[in-house]
Amino acid sequence: MFWATAFFKPPTPPATPRLDGHPYQGVVVCYHGVPVLGSAGELWGTLCHFDVQELTISDAEFELLQHAAKLLPSYLPQV
Repeated sequence: MFWATAFFKPPTPPATPRLDGHPYQGVVVCYHGVPVLGSAGELWGTLCHFDVQELTISDAEFELLQHAAKLLPSYLPQV
């Protein structure tokens, strides 16, 4: 379970115990995610990067993912 303020950037995704038993463990071997929050701070979803090759994104790339997640709600329909 992810919380609205949680970020997921594991150092070595295939060895991350929180994925034990997941059907895509070993298939999707690179996964990083950040929450996308609405204007009231409610969780709308996640902005994710995943790959079938083991890749590590830099801190700068992860910060870009976080920044994009903050900008994304202004492009989503208001409900």
